Amino acid sequence: MTSALDNSIGKVVEESKLELVSLLESGLIEAEKILRDSELDARSETKKIIQSADRLAESRARQILGRAEIESRNKTLRLIEEKTNEAFTKALEDLRAKKGKGYLLSLRKMIVEGIDSINAKKVIVRCNEEDKANVIKISEEISKERRADITVSDKHLRSSGGVEVRNADGTVSLRNTFEDRLERMKPQMRRDLANTFLS
Repeated sequence: MTSALDNSIGKVVEESKLELVSLLESGLIEAEKILRDSELDARSETKKIIQSADRLAESRARQILGRAEIESRNKTLRLIEEKTNEAFTKALEDLRAKKGKGYLLSLRKMIVEGIDSINAKKVIVRCNEEDKANVIKISEEISKERRADITVSDKHLRSSGGVEVRNADGTVSLRNTFEDRLERMKPQMRRDLANTFLS
């Protein structure tokens, strides 16, 4: 009986042992699978973190580059503005200093342009004090040629040269002075310089 009991106990122990080994092997396989899955997840998360960091670094680099480009562009625009103003100041100085025979033709052209622009037969012309005698003479000639009524005002312009032409009631006028003509040229000159330096 003891031997049958020992045999039965041995069988139960052996079956339990096999069942325990089977459970341990299956747990080990499951643990290895979990470990592999965790390792894959960790690699995937690491890759995502690295990609996110790369995108952030790239974004910051673009921001820095963008700011540098804007700063450079602004410096160039300030330089263009400064050089444009210097060129116009020099041009005005040259125009003041070199009023010769060509200047009288320019005055005539400015008066005619003014009359044509405001489209009036009765006009008032203003000029600087220095040009008044010449403007009176030129206005008399144009009055005869065009049968226009041109009055030269006693109120003088503060300009280097040129004229202002207004209709009789003063509602329409054209300032055709050196300063005003140069000022009207500035936007185009700025655009041309900007296109040259910023393209």
